Amino acid sequence: MTYTVKRLRHLGTGDENFLAAMATKNNEAYGNPYDWYDFDFQNFCDKHVAFMCYRDDVPVGIIAGRFGTSVFDPGLKVLRQTVFWTVPGTRAVKLLLEEFIDFGKSNADHILTSIGTETNLKPESLEKLGFKKLETLYRLEN
Repeated sequence: MTYTVKRLRHLGTGDENFLAAMATKNNEAYGNPYDWYDFDFQNFCDKHVAFMCYRDDVPVGIIAGRFGTSVFDPGLKVLRQTVFWTVPGTRAVKLLLEEFIDFGKSNADHILTSIGTETNLKPESLEKLGFKKLETLYRLEN
């Protein structure tokens, strides 16, 4: 099996199908609060960054992040992961995270990431890569 990671700039049909399935599954996990079909993914890719991992040319994972600044220092450029989803049993987690970190080190002052329910990533793995735990995120629905 051959793995490749590519920065997404334009979506192919296979990419769109993978994203639709991933978005639907994640949306269900969060109680279906979003209309993913209104999300302008192309605009997101133009302003921010997304990487897709492929196994033998079939999508098996995605990581995406947004650029912003720190509330404490607007001069700092921060890359914050917003989406991280992989197919279980693949090497996508490792490969996507490495690509995201390399990109962030070249384009931002800080990289923020989180562990989602479908990421298959452990806190110890992030700590080995140099990340420090800052906070725990909770969500309350109204």
